[in-house]
Amino acid sequence: MASDADVEALVPEGTVHQMLVLSGTILLASGMLVALGCPICLSNAVVAAGYAVVGVPVAVALDAHDRAEARLVEDTLAARDLPTRTRDALARLRPDAATAAPGGELVVLGYGFAGAGEHGSCFFLVARLAAAGGEEEILLGPWRRSDDAPAPHCASRSELAANGGALTAHIVDESAEILAGVVASRLVEAP
Repeated sequence: MASDADVEALVPEGTVHQMLVLSGTILLASGMLVALGCPICLSNAVVAAGYAVVGVPVAVALDAHDRAEARLVEDTLAARDLPTRTRDALARLRPDAATAAPGGELVVLGYGFAGAGEHGSCFFLVARLAAAGGEEEILLGPWRRSDDAPAPHCASRSELAANGGALTAHIVDESAEILAGVVASRLVEAP
């Protein structure tokens, strides 16, 4: 299960705080201008007050929605158990290599979603394959990826959380199959 720190990392920091500071600044500036005898500034004060009354609660609600989506994505990731799914997929592809290789092992070092750019969050995976030929890194991600790995899946947090995290679950399941295929391929190529 995701910790509060994990969920906090997925939501842009300071959204509500920035909204409160901006509203307070606008109200304070408008109030000072009205106090100084600027009758035309009264309309600005009214607009600022309306913004504070409507805008801040909306920002708080949106922030809560973002946190709920982030928690759903994290919980779905935790529930899918990518290492076990990869082991099962590898056993289907290479029954003789259910543990990655005789005397070797496949270790999933980390996986999840990273980034919040133009394409939303992208799935990443880092694994280590240790076999008779030595150790190899398997990377699947938006910044670095192994030559034999496809481009990662990217989606917005809303898309990842929709339908109870169905897209997140699909991406994890497919990534387990991809990782198993990469491992099986490398084991065939190994001496």
